[in-house]
Amino acid sequence: MSAFEEASEAERKRQWLPPSPLQIAWLVVLLVFAGIALWLALSPPPALPEKPQLASAVSPAKPTLPARSAAAAVDAPQAPSAPPPAPAPVVATPLSPAPAEGLVEKSPFGPLPKIDGAREPWQVYAHPFEQTAARPRIALLISGLGMSKRATDAAISALPPQISLAFSPYGHNLQTRVDAARKAGHEVLLLVPMEPENYPKNDPGPQTLLTTLPMADNLDRLHWVMSRFAGYVGLVNDMGSRYTASEEAMTPVLADLKARGLLFMDARSSQYSVAAKLARDLRVPRVLNNRFLDSEHTEENIRKQLKDLESVAKTYGAAAGIGSPYPLTIRLVAEWAATLSERGFDLAPITAVASRQPVR
Repeated sequence: MSAFEEASEAERKRQWLPPSPLQIAWLVVLLVFAGIALWLALSPPPALPEKPQLASAVSPAKPTLPARSAAAAVDAPQAPSAPPPAPAPVVATPLSPAPAEGLVEKSPFGPLPKIDGAREPWQVYAHPFEQTAARPRIALLISGLGMSKRATDAAISALPPQISLAFSPYGHNLQTRVDAARKAGHEVLLLVPMEPENYPKNDPGPQTLLTTLPMADNLDRLHWVMSRFAGYVGLVNDMGSRYTASEEAMTPVLADLKARGLLFMDARSSQYSVAAKLARDLRVPRVLNNRFLDSEHTEENIRKQLKDLESVAKTYGAAAGIGSPYPLTIRLVAEWAATLSERGFDLAPITAVASRQPVR
């Protein structure tokens, strides 16, 4: 055998030697891992965790919100509330047509009111008033009507019928407008122009009663004023700070009103007025103005004057105020009057507070 053949035979013997124990161990490990891998590959997949069941297959339930606290409910923005409902319209009882039979006499100036037996104009033409209880009464007079149709119509339609209206003798179509006011239930007074302190710089008109005129001339002017229309319960002075302070000037005027069955309302254009005191002494039905509502034409002031009237009425049992037919005044008076009864007061016509106020 050649040397080459001997080398090849030796190499074959080395290649076929039996495996050692270490090799056998590694082989076993490899076989085990291979078996595990094969088993995992052939086994079915494990079941997935079960999904939570939905409450509804169509639409899932909405999450429930926690209840809001009271504070949250207050702080949360809210939709603007609807405006309060308008006050229910006042159903007025029309007053009787004027002039009433038997309560008129002829004069050179026109028809004048007069007493007919026990019937006196201030009572016949009055707005009926029934006191609901022993409650304080407040009467309001809106003055200066008859000059502006718009202002007059607004006062007649927007104010409750318990509120009285005063007409100027210089207005137009006065009887027609007075009839409309009375048909709406409003008691009516007549404005009588009287001399103010700064006359003639401040002039109430050509028929103004003046302290410098003879009594007969002033009575003629008074009768001209009184003949302009029928249906009024009495007179109220327009201006008159000088005239109402004169006992000599006022006495014949009040005596004439007494003879005709009329009341007098002292507007108190001056703190020195003697009109109410004289009316009391002469037993003329009298009303005393306690507050001008809108001398300062602001909402704050008008509300203050109305509040003051409530205080006066609480103290003395009756109070009266005078306002002008400004849109602001009419609106605020209507609002105030709508809740007056709830505050324990009676809204009364002027005649219902006649001779009920103290006079100093």
